[in-house]
Amino acid sequence: MRRVAKGVLYKLSLVAGVATLLFYAVDLMPGDAPCFGPGMTREVCAQIATNRGLDESVHARYATWVVGALTGDFGDSHRQSRPVLDLIGELLPNTLLLSGLALVLAFGLGILFGVIQATRPGWVDGALGTVLLFFYSMPAFWLALMLILVLSQGLGLFPAAGVTSVDYDALSGPGRLLDRLHHLVLPVAALTLVSMGGVARYTRDSMLEVLGLDYIRAARARGLSERTVVYRHGLRSALLPIVTQLGLSLPFLFSGAVLVEAVFGWPGMGRLMYDSVAARDMPVIMGTGLMFAVIVVLSNALADALYALADPRVRYERD
Repeated sequence: MRRVAKGVLYKLSLVAGVATLLFYAVDLMPGDAPCFGPGMTREVCAQIATNRGLDESVHARYATWVVGALTGDFGDSHRQSRPVLDLIGELLPNTLLLSGLALVLAFGLGILFGVIQATRPGWVDGALGTVLLFFYSMPAFWLALMLILVLSQGLGLFPAAGVTSVDYDALSGPGRLLDRLHHLVLPVAALTLVSMGGVARYTRDSMLEVLGLDYIRAARARGLSERTVVYRHGLRSALLPIVTQLGLSLPFLFSGAVLVEAVFGWPGMGRLMYDSVAARDMPVIMGTGLMFAVIVVLSNALADALYALADPRVRYERD
């Protein structure tokens, strides 16, 4: 019980530290937030700053924000004049859908390609490794732009932006589902292609290590098929480090979704943060930044829990 309490306190202090650093970093951003937009006079700017409490000291504003955050009030967006929590609640499902599909595909394909590389040495391993490294080395936003140029503007296969088509309301139920999936293809592909290379590399190295162990040679000596040896005995043990990477990959997917959502015009948390930074909308920046910090902490906790479930030795050591 004491170990659990210490872990919770550590994670809470980590979130608090990230929020504090983010608040003061945003305050140092250049520009005058109340005076964004044309036709803003000094008098109007001063009145807006007073109404929003921006004329107070940074420490006073930080204390006010902390009190509000602890009560669930993150303030109103300066740009949209709506509560920050309402904006997050409206757009977070879109980001979870995008990142969730990318996560499933990245790990599914990455594990598959990693096993193929480990069991097919030679030109197959080299060719797959080169292709995966090519995509892994690309920035997600640049790959997103290339997918738009080739598959959308060039071939006209997929829409370049948005969540649904103009005639979405006139479609039937299955038609609406297909339309949403059609709009998801390119952004999900951009996130998946840059993520699965790392998963494949981890799987390949882990599989090569496991396939050289004594119990694998004993399984082969007993006459078991190569498929049974690889997938039933080898892959199960090789997945232990991959389980840890599953939890740690969530923050990277969410951070990559920031620019990918901006490129594809996907209405999610990433695009909200991108637009808010450009407009210096501090309440939204703080709200989305805190949300991302919580996701990172929860992802690390998920990685620890999954590893403990996958490897009984970890549970025994903790007990």
